[in-house]
Amino acid sequence: MNLAAMSHRPESEDCFLYTNKKLRLRFHTAQNDVAKVVVLYGDPYWQELDQQQQYRLSYQRKPMSQLGTGQVADHWGVTLEAPYQRLQYLFEVTGQDGSKWLFGDRGLRKDTESARIDTGNYFRVPYFHEIDRVKTPDWVKETVWY
Repeated sequence: MNLAAMSHRPESEDCFLYTNKKLRLRFHTAQNDVAKVVVLYGDPYWQELDQQQQYRLSYQRKPMSQLGTGQVADHWGVTLEAPYQRLQYLFEVTGQDGSKWLFGDRGLRKDTESARIDTGNYFRVPYFHEIDRVKTPDWVKETVWY
């Protein structure tokens, strides 16, 4: 798997608020290199007790859809909902060769349970502010673009 081709830019067109509780994410990989991408996500303050009675991150999993393919890259996307308007997320990438990696804010990690619950590698959206939401004016919806 081409690890150097993986990319995601938070606070850009790769991560934006769609509504006051929905966040859209995009992820990029080398063309025909990745079998699937799953987002691990959750509220940064939502933790649960594990078997050792230690609090640990509680996360959900959601598969990303392949949005398209360019000349050199595949583009993946997903919409996540956050009831408390804050979120942290990490990408689980499975290659065509079966290898698995985690892609986060601090780079690539081997896919292990300890890496999954290490919150230091998660991308974070601390709060969904209305001013940061994408708002399309009504006149744009009626416009024909050339």
